[in-house]
Amino acid sequence: MQTLRNYQLIKENRKLDKKVQEQTKTLKVKNNELKEANEEIQSQFQEIQAQSEEIKSQNEELYWYKERLEKLVEEKTNELALALKKAEESDKLKTAFLQNISHEIRTPMNSIMGFMSLLEDQNPKLGDKFKIITKSFNQLLSTIDDILLLSKLHIGQYPIFKEEVFVNDFLEKLGTYGKTKIIEKGKNLEFKCLQCNQNPTVQIDSKSMQLVFEELIDNAIKYTENGEILIGCNASENGNVEFYVKDSGVGIEKHQIKYIFDAFRKLEVENKLFRGTGAGLAIVKNIINLHNAEIKVNSTPEMGTTFSVILKK
Repeated sequence: MQTLRNYQLIKENRKLDKKVQEQTKTLKVKNNELKEANEEIQSQFQEIQAQSEEIKSQNEELYWYKERLEKLVEEKTNELALALKKAEESDKLKTAFLQNISHEIRTPMNSIMGFMSLLEDQNPKLGDKFKIITKSFNQLLSTIDDILLLSKLHIGQYPIFKEEVFVNDFLEKLGTYGKTKIIEKGKNLEFKCLQCNQNPTVQIDSKSMQLVFEELIDNAIKYTENGEILIGCNASENGNVEFYVKDSGVGIEKHQIKYIFDAFRKLEVENKLFRGTGAGLAIVKNIINLHNAEIKVNSTPEMGTTFSVILKK
């Protein structure tokens, strides 16, 4: 009986030993897995630390660049402000110089013109020659005025004073101007002034806007040898008014259109350079801008050009 009991105990112990061995083996495996996981975590932690150090270093470098860029921007802004101030002062000096030159030239020229008038009265046979001289003097004075006006516009010393003007009254004045100019130039051109049926009003500075359309009409006459010149307007439902000056002249090449409003840019057609300073359309563009208006050009070589000025309500 005792022997049987001992045998059972031995058997139970063996089972326990086997179970303990199995669990010990399992624990070893788990321990190895935990060790590997811990090593991996340590490795990742070290990698994160390295990345953190790198990010910190990059942030410090970025901060340095930011500080440097801000300093450079501040320096360049100050330099630009100083350069702008000098440019403005230079523009004012140039304008003052041009005004002084204009006065210095006009004074003796007016005296000469007066003297020429006396000579013309005393020598009627030389009337045509005196007219040529007078015309040349007037062209020179006009050139001086254009350059001076452009200079004033450039530095913002040309104030405008808007008033309500009836479109057809304005067109009538332009029509008279255009017909008179054609007669003066001795050209065989038909000049038509098409009035607006609705006859709306526009808010404009009459004096400066008159200059705009006189320049456009002068150009139309200059570049048109035969055919007709039309001026007129269209009133849209949104209240905008579009004036136009249309000619049947030499036209403008497409690649030249984007340059025609540049100061002192002169139109060249088939290697022929037309007379003038090239200041006229630059003056036109500046005055249009002062009115918050828009100017468009549509042109076909050898068929003509249309300038449209849109006055917005």
